[in-house]
Amino acid sequence: MSIEGANPRKTNDDLARRVKIFLSSRHQPAFRHLHIEAQGGTVTLRGKVGSFYEKQLSYQCCSRVAGVVKIVDQVDVSPTEHLDVELIGGLSAAD
Repeated sequence: MSIEGANPRKTNDDLARRVKIFLSSRHQPAFRHLHIEAQGGTVTLRGKVGSFYEKQLSYQCCSRVAGVVKIVDQVDVSPTEHLDVELIGGLSAAD
């Protein structure tokens, strides 16, 4: 099957699926919160992670998936994103 004859939507969906599978294989809980879109070899990552390390790692993982030509990184770092809400409440009450 040639690429010219491929259904673009199916190809985009397949690339997004393969990126999601690869990210899942990294066993990083923060990656479950990422939204992945693919369009003609360009993969867009959206969502929040708890550290700059997780952001870099998600980008590097995407770059290793066959078919990814370009990555649009719209991942935000929010260090408090993964903190326990009760812990935050307990810290506020102690002040």
